[in-house]
Amino acid sequence: MGAVLPEQLGNWSYPRAGGNADEASFNMVNAMLGRIILSGDLARLSENSRQEILEGVRLYKEKIRPLIPVATPFFPIGLPSMADTTSPVAVGIRRSDQAFISVWRLTGQKLVRIPNPDGQRVNLVYPVNLGIAVQTSGAFIEITFPRPYMAALLALTQ
Repeated sequence: MGAVLPEQLGNWSYPRAGGNADEASFNMVNAMLGRIILSGDLARLSENSRQEILEGVRLYKEKIRPLIPVATPFFPIGLPSMADTTSPVAVGIRRSDQAFISVWRLTGQKLVRIPNPDGQRVNLVYPVNLGIAVQTSGAFIEITFPRPYMAALLALTQ
């Protein structure tokens, strides 16, 4: 048995050359709360997909990577089931004053609700140009995804 520190854990992002910007950003969100391992035929990506990858890497380097060594992982809507392809999935990293939450809409409802019991400020940080909407409603964060199989990265601050 082996162990890896969370800040050393590698997460693959493998955008496909024939994919669109939704797919490219979905792949980036998959990897952004750990150490990104970026692969694939990046030179053959569409311009929209390439821009999503570049923005994701920039955001990761500037905002997320510094937080990883001092953050604690959490599951804001509980542990996901690998057999459930309908329900949303959410995972986050946090410290006392800041958190990032990755949220995935699979095939289920377009509205995903995440608890926000501390009333933290919420910003959609990635992707910002694909029609995903975020708002707070009481003690919840509501994320509206316009299409199935989309993902978003949220920043929460005090």
